[in-house]
Amino acid sequence: MSTLSVYAVAENGDLERVGEIRNSHRFHPAIWRSLAVKYGVPDPMTVMICGDGNDEIALWSMANDGRLSRADTIVCMATFDGAIMCADTVDVFVAEAARFELEEIAEMMLGNSDARGFAFAGSLSDDPWSVWDEDADEYRPYNIDTDTETCVGPHWFIHEHVPANEG
Repeated sequence: MSTLSVYAVAENGDLERVGEIRNSHRFHPAIWRSLAVKYGVPDPMTVMICGDGNDEIALWSMANDGRLSRADTIVCMATFDGAIMCADTVDVFVAEAARFELEEIAEMMLGNSDARGFAFAGSLSDDPWSVWDEDADEYRPYNIDTDTETCVGPHWFIHEHVPANEG
């Protein structure tokens, strides 16, 4: 069964795994499906599975261009590759968790309230939050202060892509 790992950003910038939930489909696909229904657009999973590979994912475009509410944008962007949630976006995500049946993730976040932020990684792809260290010949934690590229591209901060206030 797939899993979703929850990572906390430590004071030194390292991403440290603080927990996981079983069945990663409770995160990405469940959020996308719920928001697709709310906004009346095709479910991204259906588009990815049944599309020709060139189809636009309407929900993701809506998150990127401001057509979702602030809270929905934050929750949706939390599912995007390389996304890191900091400060007020964590508060919004935790407040919205019950709507998406993500209380278990919210509890992990609240249990690590001293973290600088949070990120997620599903087990169905490479872990973007570890980096191969050539000198040590092993993986080390990704560091948001010194590393710039994950295996899925650059990391980025959700709060830089959502409006500060609703409306």
